[in-house]
Amino acid sequence: MAHRVVYQVALGLIVCAGLIGCSSSGSLLSTPSAVLAVGSATGAPGEVVRVPVTLTNATGATGLSLTIRVDDPEIAVPTDAVLGAAMAGGSIHGARDEESGRITVTVDRTVGLPPGVADVLTLLFRLVLDVEPGACTRLLIERNTVVHGEPAATTTASVQAGQLCAEE
Repeated sequence: MAHRVVYQVALGLIVCAGLIGCSSSGSLLSTPSAVLAVGSATGAPGEVVRVPVTLTNATGATGLSLTIRVDDPEIAVPTDAVLGAAMAGGSIHGARDEESGRITVTVDRTVGLPPGVADVLTLLFRLVLDVEPGACTRLLIERNTVVHGEPAATTTASVQAGQLCAEE
């Protein structure tokens, strides 16, 4: 009988629960932690900038759901999200709230991600027209879930925040 290895990552730690995510002896498997990284961008006031989102060490993942918040929505607001190259042929669903600076996106595809770094999304943000030159805001990942296989097993990736800045 084949066994599927499922791991959960919370704050960069692998958690072992029963036999799931453990070797037959009950010790932790040395599976690398998935890392979700939001890129950075700079643009002129009023400009829409593109911010890449990558997922590393998530071989076989078939989906991702995340919420990203602009730390200061008086500098930039989310406008849209598009599939990254690694999710080609998949689907995307999203919702944004310009007032709070949040965007929630869910992407999925039928074939699992390849090993390495996967370009899963590109997020679009509009820099506010009257933003002060040189002003920056962080892009914070508030929540994320990575989906693996059938039946779906989920993990949470460790995160790397991004940044948006207005040109000086």
